[in-house]
Amino acid sequence: MKLSGRRIIGLAASAFALLAVAGSDRAMAQDFYKGKTISIILSGGGTFESWARLLAKFMPKYIPGEPNMIVKSMTGAAGLRAANYMYNVAPKDGTEIAGVHGQVPTLPLFSRQGVQYEPTKFEWLGSVTSGLYVAYSWHTSPVQSLQEALTKEMIVGGQSVGSIPVDVPVLANALLGTKLRVVTGYQGAPEAKLAVERGEINGEFGTLLTTLRSSNGDWFRDRKIKIIAQFGTVRRADLPDVPLLSEFARNADDRAALDLYLARQATDKPYLAPPGTPADRLAILRKAFDQAVADPEFRAEAARMELVVDGPMSGTELAAFIAKAFQTPPSAAQRVSDILNAFAK
Repeated sequence: MKLSGRRIIGLAASAFALLAVAGSDRAMAQDFYKGKTISIILSGGGTFESWARLLAKFMPKYIPGEPNMIVKSMTGAAGLRAANYMYNVAPKDGTEIAGVHGQVPTLPLFSRQGVQYEPTKFEWLGSVTSGLYVAYSWHTSPVQSLQEALTKEMIVGGQSVGSIPVDVPVLANALLGTKLRVVTGYQGAPEAKLAVERGEINGEFGTLLTTLRSSNGDWFRDRKIKIIAQFGTVRRADLPDVPLLSEFARNADDRAALDLYLARQATDKPYLAPPGTPADRLAILRKAFDQAVADPEFRAEAARMELVVDGPMSGTELAAFIAKAFQTPPSAAQRVSDILNAFAK
């Protein structure tokens, strides 16, 4: 079809108009954060807070307009309170982001109790680090190995169903045959560790190794604890004699269910924005997140705080990881869900 000169001129004008609008939108996004404050909603204390404050210090310099960034605490229900807030209440303009528990991306696969969000609809910014969780026993515990936990009772504690220190021992009892007595109601890791020292419980069946080493280094130095299991997929070089939890699975189906649950370790410190955050602002936040985590000064300061950047994920990588997890055959997730729901009743 032959176009007239007037038609060609009209099409060119339309194209230029569209480019002008797109350029204007980009300019508006670049100017949006000038003079603004971005809040990081935080679902936990301890290392959660340390990471968030580092990001609040380094991210703004990579955001046009260099906005102020502050940290606000919203603890409760092992991260559910913050996740539900971000999904249903938080402003969707890019002024609030959140650092949530590693369980938040995959929890709805196993239990919908208290869940008011859809992980695949969040706008994921990335994960600062992966994490290796371990089980440890106090030096006076009657159980000093994972093998002994198959025949002797060991009392462990945590917050509630939905948190790793509760979920993993419950799953271990069902899938491995351990005899762990699980005490719930502790408000967080610090309170559970005090309970260990007081003799209320014999240890924890799910705590970050890096956190344990940084916050309770004297326990290692004075040989007050023994690491009896690690929750990774291969034995770590620094823990060659500590068995993987999955090594004790009784069959392939049990191992698949346990491995699915433990996949959350890959996203140990995830950050997100609410669904519907404008794409241009999301792109700015994602880029700033990646640049902050890669910043040599960020990593040096993290090291001084005994925090380890190990296997960070970008927003697109994290979103893809979560989407893949939700394609898992329902039988494995249902097995985990049934076990945890039965314990919660």
